[in-house]
Amino acid sequence: PGLFVAPGVEIPDDAEIAPHVTIYSGVQLGRGVRLGQSAILGRPQEIDERSRSPRRAPGAPTSIGDGCRVGSGAVVVAGATVGRGTYLGDLVLLRETAVLGEDVMIGRGSGVSRDVAVGDRSRIQNNALVGPWTTIEEDVLVSPNVTFVGDPTMGRRARSAVSGGIVVRRAS
Repeated sequence: PGLFVAPGVEIPDDAEIAPHVTIYSGVQLGRGVRLGQSAILGRPQEIDERSRSPRRAPGAPTSIGDGCRVGSGAVVVAGATVGRGTYLGDLVLLRETAVLGEDVMIGRGSGVSRDVAVGDRSRIQNNALVGPWTTIEEDVLVSPNVTFVGDPTMGRRARSAVSGGIVVRRAS
C-alpha cells in the first residue's frame, strides 16, 4: 500500500518493498534490494534559497546497488550512489553527489552531505553527521554522534575558498 514508483523505474523481481515507499525517476535499483517503510529514493534536491550548493535538475541518476538495504524513513536524494551490499539505517539522509562504496553501513539518524565519498566496508555509527567534501577511506569505523565539519559555513562558499575537505584515513 502507498507505493509510488515514477514511470520508467524498473523494480527487480527479487526486491522487497515495505509499504509507503516513494521511488522517483532516475533511480536504478540493483537485484535483491530491500526498502524499509516510507523510504524515499531519488528525491529531488531541496535546498535553502541562500545555499551555494549547485542546483540540480530533478531525475538525476540515483544508483542503489545489488543487495542494499534501505531503512525506514531513509531519504536518498537524486544523484547519490550507493554501492553493492550497503546498509542505510532508519532515518538516514544521503545527499546528492554522495558516493558510498560497497558493504558500507550508515547508522540510524545519520546524515551524509553532498560531495562525500565513503570507502568500502566503512561503518558510520548512529547519529553521525558527515559534512561536505569529506572523504572516509576503506575500512574506517566512525563512532556514534561524530560530526565532520571542515567548513565553518557548511558549504555556503566554494570549496577552494575555505577548505580542501576532511580525509579520514584507514588505521594501519
